[in-house]
Amino acid sequence: MPLDVLKYYPPAKSVYHQVELEDVDTDTDDSKVAARKITIGAKLDPTGLIKAQVDFVFKNAKPVEGATSKRMNTAVKAEVANGAATASGYSGAATASGYSGAATASGDYGAATASGDKSVATATGYDGRARGIVGTALLLVERDAEWNIVGAAGVLVDGKKIKADTWYRLHGGKVVTA
Repeated sequence: MPLDVLKYYPPAKSVYHQVELEDVDTDTDDSKVAARKITIGAKLDPTGLIKAQVDFVFKNAKPVEGATSKRMNTAVKAEVANGAATASGYSGAATASGYSGAATASGDYGAATASGDKSVATATGYDGRARGIVGTALLLVERDAEWNIVGAAGVLVDGKKIKADTWYRLHGGKVVTA
C-alpha cells in the first residue's frame, strides 16, 4: 500500500515517487517488495501520496462481511482484527477497535474512530472528522459545499503534535482540532 512507504522512509527526509515494478518478489512478513525492474514516475507530494493510497484501496477492496451503514445518524463498529467499519450516511459514525482495523465515515458530518492498535480512521465527507489512539493514522479530506475535494492530508497520532482521542478535521488545507 502506498502509505506503507512512511514506515521505511520518514516524510521529513524523503522524496516519494510513483513507481512501476516488473517481476515482483514480495516478503510475506511485511509490505516490502523487490523487483527486477523499477520504473520511477512522477514525484508525489503529500496529497498525491494520499490519493495513491485511496486509489489503491478502492482498486483492491473486496466485499467482506463487516459493519456498514448508509442510514442517517447511525453508528457501526468493527471489533475484530483487520475489521472494517463504514458509515456513509449523514452524521454517521464508524469505529475500528480491532488490531489493524479501518473505520471510514464518508457522509456529511461523519466521524471515524481508530481505537485498535495499528488502525486507520478515514473521514472523507463534508466537514468529517477522525480520531485515534497513539500509533494509528488519520486520513482527512476537505470538501467545499458542492462536495468538491479541495484538500487531503494524512497524519499519524503520535500523542504529541497529534493527540490521542482528539477529533481532527481538515480546514483550509490544515489539520485542526474539530
